[in-house]
Formats: sequence, C-alpha cells, structure tokens
Amino acid sequence: METYSFRCLILLYTFIMTFCNGYAVAMTHFVDKNHNPIDDVIVDGNREITRYEILKALDMGPDNIGTAIKVMRAVLPYFREVKWRVVKKDNRRIAHIHVVEKGRIQYKRRPVIAFNRVHGWRLGIKTEASVARNLRSPALGKIFGEVSRGFSSGRWNYQLGVEHTGGWWKRYGLHIGTSIYRATDVRDRDILPSNGEQVTAALFYGGDMRDYYQRSGSEIFLHWAAKNRRHFDLRLRDEYHSSLDKHSDWSFFSRKEPKQDNLPITEGRLKSVMVSYSFNTLAKAGGWLNDFTVEHSNQRLSSDFHFTVGQMRLRYIYLADNSFLNFRSKAGVSTNCLPIQRKFIIGGFGTLRGYRFREFMGDNLLLANVEFGRKTTFYGMFLVFFVDVGYVWDDSSLINFDDAKISPGIAIQFGGSRRDADVNVRRNMISISSGAFFRINFAQALESGRKPIISTRLQWMF
Repeated sequence: METYSFRCLILLYTFIMTFCNGYAVAMTHFVDKNHNPIDDVIVDGNREITRYEILKALDMGPDNIGTAIKVMRAVLPYFREVKWRVVKKDNRRIAHIHVVEKGRIQYKRRPVIAFNRVHGWRLGIKTEASVARNLRSPALGKIFGEVSRGFSSGRWNYQLGVEHTGGWWKRYGLHIGTSIYRATDVRDRDILPSNGEQVTAALFYGGDMRDYYQRSGSEIFLHWAAKNRRHFDLRLRDEYHSSLDKHSDWSFFSRKEPKQDNLPITEGRLKSVMVSYSFNTLAKAGGWLNDFTVEHSNQRLSSDFHFTVGQMRLRYIYLADNSFLNFRSKAGVSTNCLPIQRKFIIGGFGTLRGYRFREFMGDNLLLANVEFGRKTTFYGMFLVFFVDVGYVWDDSSLINFDDAKISPGIAIQFGGSRRDADVNVRRNMISISSGAFFRINFAQALESGRKPIISTRLQWMF
C-alpha cells in the first residue's frame, strides 16, 4: 500500500511539472536582484565540496541569490573563485554557479613599501606558501620569504624561513620553525608602533622618530598560541648587528632641510636566548594587553655581548560611550651594561611628551603613561588629559627616584574612536590600530627652564 501511494505521488509530481512546463514555477526560495524567482541552481567546478554542502550553505543566506552566495563563501572558505549568473531557459530562471576550489598549496603575496632616512624608498615583495593534506584539513606548515631593496642606500634585505604547524603540533597550538635573514630593525618600536604613521611622518616632513640598525643571521623559534589569547615564544638567535647610516634627506615639504642622523649602535655578534609571554583580555569595553620578555646572551655562547635583560609591558584600556582611559606601564631591568641597540630610551615622541626626543638613555627603565579623553560637542572632538612619568638609570646602586621626569599635558583629538580598534596578537607582539585621527599634544615638563613642547600624532601612542 505504501509503495503504491509513493508511486502515485511520483506520477502526480511528473504530471504537474509537465503541465507547468511553460510557466515559471520556482523550485527554490531564491530570487534575483529584480525579485524574480529562481527556478533551479546548477553548481559545477566542485570536486571535494559536494553540491549538497553548497546548497545547504546557500540556504543559510537570504532569498537574494547574490547575497546568499556571499554567505556560502563565508561558510565554506574553500573556494579561490566563485562566478555566477542567472540564465533564462524555457521560461525558467536558472542560477549557474561556477566554483574554483583552492589547492593543497596556498600562496599569499603582498608588496613591501617603506620609506625612512636610512634607505629612502624600500620596495620589495613578501610571499608565503602553506601546504595542507587536503582542502578541508589545516595547513601542515608554510614557507615564507621576503626580499626588498633600499633605493638610496643600495642595500638588500631578505628573509627565508620554514614553519611547521601540522599534526599533533596543531592540536596543542604549537609552531616550530627557522629562518635566515638580513633585516633592518628598530631599536625601540614602542616609541612609534605604527608603520603607517612612521612612513607618513618621514615621507611628508622628514620626522622619522625611529633609530635603525641591521640584523644578519638566523634563528630557531618555538611558538605556542592558546585559545584564551595567551602566547608563548622561545627564540634562539645567532646574528650580527651593524650600524646603518642616513642616506636620504628627502621629504615632500622640507626637501632641502637636513634630517636627523641615525644613531650608531654597538656592533658585534649576538647569540641569545629570548623567552616571551603575552596575553590580552581586550573586548568591546576595553581590557588588558600585557607581555613579558627575557633575553640572555653571554660569551660562553660565542657572543660578543654579556647581559640578561627583562621587560614588562602592562597596558589597560577602558572604553565608554563618549570617553576613554588609556594606561601603560613599562619596566626594564638588566644585569650588565647593555649594547646601545638594547638600551632603553625615553624623552619626546611616544614616551615623555614634555621632553626632547630620545633625551635620556640607560640600562634600566620605569615608564608610566596615563591619558583620559572625553568627547565634546565641537565636531566630535576629544579633549584629552595625560601625564607621563619616566626614569632611566645605569648603575642600580645609584638609583635616585628624585630624578624621575614628569610631563603632564593636554591634547585635542579629532576622530579615532577606540571602540573600533583592531587588535592584532601575533608572536609576542600586540599591536592596536584604529581609524585614522589627528591629535595635537601640548606637554610641559615639570622642571625649571623647560618650555612647552607641541607634537602631533596620527595613531594611538600605545
């Protein structure tokens, strides 16, 4: 009886479809951009991803076929390319979707574009190739590389490395790899963390607030990334450090004015062990972003340097509807005299805004920055109050906190709501960026004979 009923239903369905052959009877819930019904969906080009999976992902989207395809691509991130069109055949509208699946080897490429006073324009390319067992499995590892050339200095930079992330390494969030390189590095990236702001300042005004040196050598690294946004990094480095001279005085608005020289460093071979740990709790209303680093080098490792230095950065952000509170505390302690490229710098841009740039340098550091901003009714402007406190010293037996430097100030900021901040945590580096803004700082050092210092920023200081 059940078999007979089922056959009757099949015959009835066939009759209805034959009878309605000349009419647009939609067999899907999709419509085109003009809200005309889509009668059928045809998929081709797929191999590992089945038609059923694609249609199921399409059903997660709205009725508009174009938007549904965007949802499908987000649900199934296995396609390198998706093309679609709606064709009309026998008075029926058919959505034809052609997909191109990604391969086992994935390539990423992006240009390297930089400008500073030691290289002038530095242009090149950065590439990465990852390998997986199949389309659905995570990458087993990757090969990465970079090559660039400074047009004023004539120097080439390069990097070539391999990283393993598959198998049981992936299960525990482990990455292991090695690389060889010749790279231009920055002495203290905290002074100006944003590459975009550095390029803008150097390109237009020649105000490059970074000091550079060259690292040439190799490293082995082990990285652990937990799901709760905690990161651990272990690096073994063998590299040679050398100074870089200024090769470019050019900028758009001060082409003939000589720019600040790049400071020389303590040259030599550095073999070191570096351990880093970082975590963040940043959410929409703010949170903590903290990291701790210890680096050790000595002559028994065939290094030209002998020191152990530890650093701690604690950063807290509180966000309300029309106000914000930013706090940073940074401390550094060393056991021996540090080479110049490892010494701590405070003064001016990014540290003590009421003092000249890189005015104080030492082997040990204490630094705190607090700023509170309140949005006004004047074109969405923020009024920001801040206080910077810092102290560096060399000999621990001669610590005198009466020598600590203090510079309060006030700032006017247009744009840049930190609620829209983008947080990137990779390796032991945590970077925060948000929409572009413009800020003018007015800072005054609490020291007799000091004049107020005015500075501008296009990104958050920390």
